[in-house]
Amino acid sequence: MRTILIFIGSCAVLILNLALYIHFSCTALNILYCVSELDLENSLFYFDFSFYFDALSLTLLLLTNLIFVISVYYSLYNVKSSIFLFFNFNIFLIFLLNIIFCILDLFVFYILFEFVLLPLFFLISLWGNRLQRLRAATLFYIYTSFFSFFLLFGLFIIYMWFGSYDYIFVKSFIEFYHYSDFHLKIIWLIFFFFFIVKLPLIPFHIWLPEAHVEAPTICSVILASLILKLGGYGLMRFLLPLSHSLMIYFSSLLLIMSVLSFLYSTFIALVQVDLKKIIAYSSISHMSLFLIGISLNSYYSFIGSWLMLLAHGFVSGALFFLIGIIYVRFNTRLLKYFSGLSVFSDKINFFFFFSCLLILVFQVQLIL
Repeated sequence: MRTILIFIGSCAVLILNLALYIHFSCTALNILYCVSELDLENSLFYFDFSFYFDALSLTLLLLTNLIFVISVYYSLYNVKSSIFLFFNFNIFLIFLLNIIFCILDLFVFYILFEFVLLPLFFLISLWGNRLQRLRAATLFYIYTSFFSFFLLFGLFIIYMWFGSYDYIFVKSFIEFYHYSDFHLKIIWLIFFFFFIVKLPLIPFHIWLPEAHVEAPTICSVILASLILKLGGYGLMRFLLPLSHSLMIYFSSLLLIMSVLSFLYSTFIALVQVDLKKIIAYSSISHMSLFLIGISLNSYYSFIGSWLMLLAHGFVSGALFFLIGIIYVRFNTRLLKYFSGLSVFSDKINFFFFFSCLLILVFQVQLIL
């Protein structure tokens, strides 16, 4: 009964989120506000807690709650052990993500960013599929936590220079006093290397394939559809509006890193035999495409990157759900055993083929 109530509650939150999205669509869906400037007069809400709602945050909130509803429905039939504890971790995780996608206080953003790691660690280590799940969870937690010290160090620098963690205040201070490029470059690089670990970009990707392989299906869906979006959200929310001149200055660095990451992850994905690892490495290549759009420094490339972020969230989540269904039925994810999948399940084969077409064509079309 409690699981049904959780599902009904998640549907109610999704409906409220959708109503908010539709109600403010006339003003909120102007992507210019979230990629070029943060204008208080044009924002929908501005509270003392520094919440901010615009196109970027509303669409990611909608994606978050939609993925959660589908995940709850999937878990009702496929999670057998400690289901209430499993739901508690997922609810806590989604609650944190909903706050992260509309927060502007940098220190609160960092704290919530780190708290997201805790439920993911327990979800992987307790409900993972194989014996290496504890090792994968530990690698994921330690690796991402280590690089989080970049942001913590950057926050100390920001507070020493500006006396506040509020992003609106910091940005206004920089614009009004024409802060030196040297100081801004230090802040920009610190934030950049923090966010590309969560994106992730090669060579900062080591945690992702292992976490996906050992994680339960729901955790893999949340990792691909939502956790990877934290890095992209941070880049579009905090780095893009900070200084247009810095984006131009570092555009070559972004372009070179993203192209190399795209090529390397694509070739690595071609030789994988585990279905989850194939989707994991393809996710890295798609996030590299997202960063290529950011590095081009044009209005339409920003919109394409934003849509790329959303498209990958939907399609990668669908693929991991299908892989989870296949694993439940056949107890394997090795590619060589599925050459005759259409004979056993033509419906799964159709949806898998359709999702692969989406991830092959739709996302590239969006970014172009």
